[in-house]
Amino acid sequence: ARGELRLRGAGFGYQDDKRVVDGLTLTVPAGERLVVAGGTGSGKSTLGKLLAGLYAPDAGSVRFAGHDVALVDPALLRSRIVLVPQEVHLVDGTLAENLAMSANRPERATVERTVELLGLT
Repeated sequence: ARGELRLRGAGFGYQDDKRVVDGLTLTVPAGERLVVAGGTGSGKSTLGKLLAGLYAPDAGSVRFAGHDVALVDPALLRSRIVLVPQEVHLVDGTLAENLAMSANRPERATVERTVELLGLT
């Protein structure tokens, strides 16, 4: 299933006086990609966890394909959302060798196409 990802007035805080995400409204159309970049402590990871349904907003809503992310099958939702941590741990070797160790093990042609798209050739 493909669907629009939508936040409306979404908020989240780890403590009452420390809002990490506050009143965020964002729409990611079906099939589009979103990259979130920012400094340490700016809320990138928290936003990603809200989008992936790992955290529930304490204000507003987060919806996927018109449904509250809390009601969407977690496996389906997480197959559509990729979170890349700030610190990535790689083994000594090529990008292809590192990707070959992942659970999805992409085909070589996919790795080569991705490397070219990212300008890493």
